[in-house]
Amino acid sequence: MSRKAKPETLRRAASLPEPALSKRRRKVFWVGTLVLPVFLLFGVELTLRLVGFGYPADFFVRAETGPPGLFTENSKFGWLFFPQGLARAPDPVRLSKTKPSGTCRIFVFGESAALGDPEPAYGFSRILRELLEERCPNTKFEVVNVAMTAI
Repeated sequence: MSRKAKPETLRRAASLPEPALSKRRRKVFWVGTLVLPVFLLFGVELTLRLVGFGYPADFFVRAETGPPGLFTENSKFGWLFFPQGLARAPDPVRLSKTKPSGTCRIFVFGESAALGDPEPAYGFSRILRELLEERCPNTKFEVVNVAMTAI
């Protein structure tokens, strides 16, 4: 035979408050769920960087040749978005870290149209630079095209 609980017993059980966690248990909970995983991931990231695992994810990387402070495009930048076999590389760019005085540096972002695909010589960045130099002859414009096809 099954025993059924009395309705008043069920009401009393439902109205009992949850046992409060002690301050020590709360601290252990927060450390275990938030702080510890963050430090663990930070430690893994730091270890991988120290042993040289992976590749740079920045668009610009320091140039291996040329004067110090010269940057060039990262040929592995497309690996962030596509498999290595399908990834595209950005067009060649050389850029100094320090901008010459009296120069206005403009970056053009975008995809195929901004790049000027299929002929970059007729792309937006070249046209923009020509128009700006004609409009403001006393200012030197450095238009950097960082557009990539399919990104």
